[in-house]
Amino acid sequence: MHYLKPEYVENIINAVGYAEQIDAPLTAHFTVTWFAKPGENIRGYQIKLFERYKKWARYHGFKAAYVWSLENGSSLGLHTHILLHVPKAYRHELRRRMFKRWVIKACGRWKDKMVRGRRIPRHLEPVPNERRMTTLADLERRTLYLVKDV
Repeated sequence: MHYLKPEYVENIINAVGYAEQIDAPLTAHFTVTWFAKPGENIRGYQIKLFERYKKWARYHGFKAAYVWSLENGSSLGLHTHILLHVPKAYRHELRRRMFKRWVIKACGRWKDKMVRGRRIPRHLEPVPNERRMTTLADLERRTLYLVKDV
């Protein structure tokens, strides 16, 4: 069994804080299940995926910021958790079209439930009658999920 090294955990937490400081808050959480066969180059797929995200962000004139964690779980197999910065104006485009295209270009396939995405709320107060948390609490919860509460 492999575990995240403490310095990796520290890097992820610092990157989340840095994204806030440079006004590129991490506003989306995606999980990509790779459905990989033994020997597939998942790291190569991730690199291609992030290159497409950075190019898309540059095209739309905003800063690209993201953190990720690759896991090999018993139920999902190899999968990547990604927190990334997406301005509100582009969230729909990303969730509905772009992320699927990027995954197909990265690994050459698409399956149902290969990508799950969630928005990270950016409001400062809890939403009445909903179970959503405040912005910083939700971001902290998702960051801790990435590093598995190490």
